[in-house]
Amino acid sequence: MSMLPMDFSSVLESFSQPVLVADTTGAHVNGVWVEDGPGTTRTVSAIVLAMSFEELQFYAEGDSSAAGITLTTDEELFFTDINADGLERRQSYVEYGGYRFRVVGTGFMQKNTLHNIYACVRYFE
Repeated sequence: MSMLPMDFSSVLESFSQPVLVADTTGAHVNGVWVEDGPGTTRTVSAIVLAMSFEELQFYAEGDSSAAGITLTTDEELFFTDINADGLERRQSYVEYGGYRFRVVGTGFMQKNTLHNIYACVRYFE
């Protein structure tokens, strides 16, 4: 069974806002992400929504706060996986509402929508 492409571009355009994203490179050292340097910043257009409590529990690590957002965008963001070998080590951070959120995963969206959903969690400093 084939899928017809769904075009949500008008929705994305209507509800999107500019969001600052910082992309860094680095490596995991003793289980902790260590950045090589300050990285690069860019502005992406995205729909920003509050993360549900269930999503926050799923993505929470021991040091996370009670804040999480999801971004729906056409842009590609990056998140690291300590268990994945051989991948380029890139990590994106989102600056939103005066806070810094770490991109921790990608949400589910049908492959025929041509958009990306990313989960972002704010950690205690």
